[in-house]
Amino acid sequence: MKTVYFVRHGESQGNKEQFGQSISTPLTDVGHQQASIIAARTSQIKFNLLVASHLTRAHQTAETIAKQSGLPITTSELFAEKRRPKACQNVSHSDLESNRINEEWWQNFGNPDYQTDGETYFDLLSKELDGPGGGCPTDRKMSV
Repeated sequence: MKTVYFVRHGESQGNKEQFGQSISTPLTDVGHQQASIIAARTSQIKFNLLVASHLTRAHQTAETIAKQSGLPITTSELFAEKRRPKACQNVSHSDLESNRINEEWWQNFGNPDYQTDGETYFDLLSKELDGPGGGCPTDRKMSV
C-alpha cells in the first residue's frame, strides 16, 4: 500500500499581501521559516519520493524538505493550484474588475463553451487523464 503525505507551501507574498498569485509568487520570510519547521517535522517520516508543483512557492518549500531528506525534487504540474485568469494574477483581492472576472470564471468553471485564459474543469480533467495516474513505483511520497 502506498502512503502519500501532502504539505501546503509556506506563507507566500500573495497570502501576506492579499493579491492573486501567479506561478512565480515567492515565499515570504515567514514562509521560509514555516518550510524549515515542516522539513524538521518530516525528517521523522520515511518517504522515497518528493514531488512539488512548478509554482515557485511550492518549489521553495520542497527545496527545504529536500535538503533535510536528501531526496531530489520531482516537479509535476498535476499538484499545482488551478490557474486563475491572468487578469486576476498579481492583483489585489480588493480590485473590483479582478473580482468580477474571478467570479465569472468560477461560475463558468464547468462550462465547456466558456472561453478563458484561466484553467477550467476540463483542463484539470485532461491533466488527470494525461498524468502519471498513480503509476509511481514507490510506496511513500511527499507532495508539496
